[in-house]
Order: sequence, then C-alpha cells, then structure tokens
Amino acid sequence: VSGRCDLPVTRDLFTSLLVIGVMQAALPTAPRTPASQSPQNRSSTNQTPTNQAPDPQRPPEPPAGNVSDDNASPLKPSAPDPAAIVFGTELGLVLVAVKPDKVADYENALVALQEVLAAAADSETRELARSWRVFKAVEVDAKSNPLYVHVLQSPVAGADYRPSLWLDKLLAGAPAELLAKYRDAFAVAPSKLALAEFANMAVAPLPKPTNESPASPATNASPNAPVRNASPATPGNTSPVGATWWR
Repeated sequence: VSGRCDLPVTRDLFTSLLVIGVMQAALPTAPRTPASQSPQNRSSTNQTPTNQAPDPQRPPEPPAGNVSDDNASPLKPSAPDPAAIVFGTELGLVLVAVKPDKVADYENALVALQEVLAAAADSETRELARSWRVFKAVEVDAKSNPLYVHVLQSPVAGADYRPSLWLDKLLAGAPAELLAKYRDAFAVAPSKLALAEFANMAVAPLPKPTNESPASPATNASPNAPVRNASPATPGNTSPVGATWWR
C-alpha cells in the first residue's frame, strides 16, 4: 500500500525538477568577469586620458637633455704648467745640464735667442732681456755634463722664461732643426730655484728680538677675590697714636 502511495509523489517531484532545468537552460547567461580583473581595474585601463590644464603655480619643467645654468658645475681653473719657468721672487735660477756632444746645439740656440732679444723694440721684451743672464759653469756635474746657469734678476711678473717659447715666438723664420736640436741637448730636466734673500753680508744683521716674556704681576690673586692668607691684626702689636717707635 505504501509503495502505491509514494509513486505519484516521486513522479511529480521529478517532473518539477525537469521543468526547472529546462527553464534555466532557456535563459541567457551573463558573461563571466575574470577573477584577476575587477570592475575598477577595467575602468582604469579603458579610461581615455584627458587633457589637463597646467598648474599655474608649478614651474615649467626644463626640456629633456638640457642642463640649466643654475645646476651646471663651474669650470675648474686649469692647472699650471709644471714645465713653466715663472718666478715670484726677486731672484731665480735655472740649472741646465747639457749632453757633452750636444753643447754646440744648445749654445747655437741661446746665441740666436740672444740676438733677437737684444734687437727687440717693444718694452716688454726688452725688460725681460735685461733681467736674463746665462752663465756656464767651469766644472761639470757628476756625470761629466756641462752646466749652464740662467740667472733671472728681478724677473718680469708672470713671464715664462723657457727659451723654447721665445724661440718659437721670435724666431719665426729660423730653421726647424734649430729648435729640435735644442730640445735634444738636455741631459736631464732643468732645475728651477726661486730664491729669497736671507742675509746681505755688507750690512750688519738686525738684532734678534728677545724672547723674554712680560713681567707677571706680584701676586697671583684674581681681582675682587678675598685675601685668604692675610692674618687679622693683633691688638698688642699696634702702637697708640702719637707714640714713638722706641718707647
């Protein structure tokens, strides 16, 4: 009896589920949104950029590749030439050691320079020539190289006394081999000495300043400080007014 009663109920339930499944299959399904892309991300990626007005309070940016003058580093001063012969003292010496077999080449260049300097008409060149004298040492150095001493008395301030520079400047029509032989005559690099006078033997030396320190005060007490070592006056040691010391 129970089997006949449950059969119609089971058939009705199956029919209802079948109808519901057919209806869901007939409805249009909405496209699924990927989990990695949210609606906010889709709106930001699909958003078209708009032209924004420049901010009047914001300074304009410099173009790419151009460096502003304010940020540019200042030019560093060029380093002085270590080979320059420039003196800032009243007397300068240049010691030159010449190869023994190149003495004639060195002296020929100096004689040619001497002729041009002696005939110079401008005052600057003549002043430089008056301060420049060259001596040849009687002795040779330890390697048997002849020595030449250039003595510059009251040299011109800022003037470079390298003979090669003045040979290039004043001997424009000189043979090219003259300067080449002059440069090849050096045994070693010249030595430059800037001299400052230490003593003039014809004048008596000045007295040396004394090293004595100024006299110190008699007491070491600081001002306004109480005298701690003073003992109070004893009443019996004082004499009355008007009494003599021998009484």
